[in-house]
Amino acid sequence: MSEKFSEQTLQEMTFSTHILSLNAMALMHLGLLGEGDDLPRPDRDAARHVIDTLAVLRDKTRGNLTDTEQKLIDGLVYDLRVKFVETQRP
Repeated sequence: MSEKFSEQTLQEMTFSTHILSLNAMALMHLGLLGEGDDLPRPDRDAARHVIDTLAVLRDKTRGNLTDTEQKLIDGLVYDLRVKFVETQRP
């Protein structure tokens, strides 16, 4: 395994780290997150798919999450939906 992807550099996979990685993916697809000033071209269909995936995870795990996890996923889904709508504005 290369030094870049060694177990020491990767965070432990938890529910929170998983949904945060999906959040980052959605932001990249919305063209709002990239390397430095180099933002990717928006892909609204891909962004919608990731946001919908987070919403399904939220709905299917309701009642099985800690309060912190529930607040995190609720907030992420809400914020991403707002950003999705805002990216439609000229």
